[in-house]
Amino acid sequence: AISEDGHLRGVLETAVAFDLTPDPSPTGLIYEFSSDWYCYWDGSYGLPQVPEVDFVFKPPLLQSKSGFVVTENSNLFEFATPGDVKSVLSKLKSIQEEFVKHDVRCSCFGSESDNPYLPFVVPWSTENQLSRGEIPAVLLRQLGAHEKLRSNVKICDDLLFFLPDGGNEDGDFNVIFSDTSVSSPTATQIKELLGDEPLVFYVGSDDLNPVPLFVVSVVADGLL
Repeated sequence: AISEDGHLRGVLETAVAFDLTPDPSPTGLIYEFSSDWYCYWDGSYGLPQVPEVDFVFKPPLLQSKSGFVVTENSNLFEFATPGDVKSVLSKLKSIQEEFVKHDVRCSCFGSESDNPYLPFVVPWSTENQLSRGEIPAVLLRQLGAHEKLRSNVKICDDLLFFLPDGGNEDGDFNVIFSDTSVSSPTATQIKELLGDEPLVFYVGSDDLNPVPLFVVSVVADGLL
């Protein structure tokens, strides 16, 4: 009973610190995928004619009031401790604030948009002992991605970053954010949270616009 009480207290403390309820006014890709995306595979080259059949994610991804992208009915405490959840959310929030401050954006091949990064956390079973190449398929299925996206995954070699001084730079996520493109404390935070080689991939190039881009890593036991 003490253990259960401690867990519940940790969940409540995290909920108070980070409001994970859906924001009715999402931003970035979450906003675009709800109202202003272009579907190519159905021939409409605009919002799909049959959204129940042609979608990006189903159910749609949500953006919480604290800015985190979450899935419908997602339980971040399913495989992770309240302490780990709170620690990861805090670190991601700090990185995100620095990105917003400097207006760091990113684009990838086939996307006509440059959108800001949105912090994204999902429960990740500790039984998912997967190779890097297997992670996208499992993650996309968990997110409810359309089969068109699941069948069109590109592991990134090069990305285009829109950086603080208004310029841009081609290159690898880990290389760019380990130099002085963003403040050194932020680069250190990114490396501490995501590790030396986060998995970077995008899906649906030539199938839709904008193109979803993911930078993922197992950031704690039970969290991706």
